[in-house]
Amino acid sequence: FHYLPPRPPQIHQAVFQCDRQEVMQFTDSPDFLRILLQITDAPVDALIAAALREIYLLRQGDRAWLVTVGRHLSLLLKDDYDRLRHILGQVHF
Repeated sequence: FHYLPPRPPQIHQAVFQCDRQEVMQFTDSPDFLRILLQITDAPVDALIAAALREIYLLRQGDRAWLVTVGRHLSLLLKDDYDRLRHILGQVHF
C-alpha cells in the first residue's frame, strides 16, 4: 500500500524483506515517492536515489520505468529544481 501504517512498528517487532514480485508490484506506480519525500530527520534524497538504483536493477534495467519515475519525481519537486537535480544526479549506472 502507498501509505504509512497508523503507527510505527514497535522496537522489537519483526520486519521482513519483500520478495522481488512484491517490490515490482509496489513500485509499478511511482506514488511510493510521495511517501519518501514526506520523511523528516533522514537523508531522504540519498534514500530516494538509492531506492531508484536498486529497483531499476531489480527490474533488469527497465528504462521506461525509470523515465516514468523520473517524470513523476519532477512533478512532485516542481518547485525545487535544485533538489530534483541533486537526486537525479545520484541515480547513475
